[in-house]
Amino acid sequence: MAEEATYVVNYMVGSTHLPQDTDAGMAPFIGQGVHLEGVFYRAIDVWYNYESMAPVPHGIVAFLERVGEVPKPFEIAAPDYYAARSH
Repeated sequence: MAEEATYVVNYMVGSTHLPQDTDAGMAPFIGQGVHLEGVFYRAIDVWYNYESMAPVPHGIVAFLERVGEVPKPFEIAAPDYYAARSH
């Protein structure tokens, strides 16, 4: 049985490099939601950066913007949990 591909994905919000996902099951896409460390984001652009010495990390980089509210599917699934964790 062939192994499934995994991707290393870097996440950026402005100039801040968020924790890297070293075992992503798919490459991110524009519009994708990302829930990271209790905060909800939306991917506004995705690039592959070949420049290894640049301020933006080398490899797959998803540029994110923060989502203001807890997305409805999360509220519906577990309202008490997500209401308590929203920042």
